[in-house]
Amino acid sequence: MSTDATDRTDGEEIAAEVDEAIVPEVGTSAGLRPAGRGRARAKNPTRARAKPETKTHAEADANAPCSDADSGADDLSDAETEAKGDRPIGVKNDREAQLIEQAIALFSNGGYGETSLQEIADKLGITRPLFYYYFKSKDDLLWRLIGHVGDALRDGARPIAASDADPVDKLRMLLEAHATALLENRDTFRIYFAERHLLEGKRHRTLKRGEDEYFGLIAQVIAQGQRTSEFRKANRRVLAHLATGQINSLLTWFEQGGMMSADDLAELAAAVAVQGLLAPSAVK
Repeated sequence: MSTDATDRTDGEEIAAEVDEAIVPEVGTSAGLRPAGRGRARAKNPTRARAKPETKTHAEADANAPCSDADSGADDLSDAETEAKGDRPIGVKNDREAQLIEQAIALFSNGGYGETSLQEIADKLGITRPLFYYYFKSKDDLLWRLIGHVGDALRDGARPIAASDADPVDKLRMLLEAHATALLENRDTFRIYFAERHLLEGKRHRTLKRGEDEYFGLIAQVIAQGQRTSEFRKANRRVLAHLATGQINSLLTWFEQGGMMSADDLAELAAAVAVQGLLAPSAVK
C-alpha cells in the first residue's frame, strides 16, 4: 500500500487499504451456522471511497482518539436501538466476513479480554485505522462475534416449544437442536461462554433478554411434562439449566473425527439429558 501522506488524506489511505484488503469470493459469512445447514455466502464486496472535500464516516473514525475504552454499544438513542434491535448487522463485504472468521478462530481458546485493540489488529493482519473502518471498537467486534448466538438458539426453539408434540419429545428435540448448534459452531460458542460477561450496557441487556426467553421456552416444556408427571418435581428453570449445562460440556472435549459424529453425539447427548429429568415413575 502506498503511504505518501503528502498526496493522500487519511480517508483516502483507508479507502485504498480497504480496496487492497478485499478478498473476493470468501464463500462464507460471519455468524452462527444454522444447525444442519451450510453457511450463507457473504454479500458482494463494496468499495468505500472518501472524497477529499468531505469527511466520511471511516475518515472520522480514523481521526478520532483510538482508545480501547471506546465503545459503540450505547451510541444509539433508545428509539434508534428499538428500531434497529441493536442486533449484529450484516457484513459490508467478503473481507469483513473473513476478518470476523479470523477473529473467531483466534479467540476461541480465550484471551480476548486480555488482548489490546492494537494486538487484535496485528493478529488480524490489518492496521488500526482499517480496524476502525470495519468495527467501531473492540467491544463492537465482540458483539459481532457473539451477539447473535442467543437469538439463533431462541428462534430455533420457538417452533419446537409451540408444537403439539409430547413434552418428553419436545424437550429431546430442543436439547438436540442445542447440541447441534454448539457442535457446528464450537469456536463461536467457546468465545460466547468465555467472554460474554465483557458486554455492557444495552448489548448486555439485549443478550440477557434473549437468554432469558430461551431458557423460559425450555422451562415451559419441562413444566408441561411436570403436569403430566413425566418430569421430576423441581424448579423448572433449574432443571433447564442443568440439562443445557450438560449439553454445553460437549465443548470441552468434542473434536471432529473422534469417537462419534456430531449428529450422533447430539442425539445421544439429548437423550441422556432428558433421561435425567424423567420422574422416577416415568422411567421404564
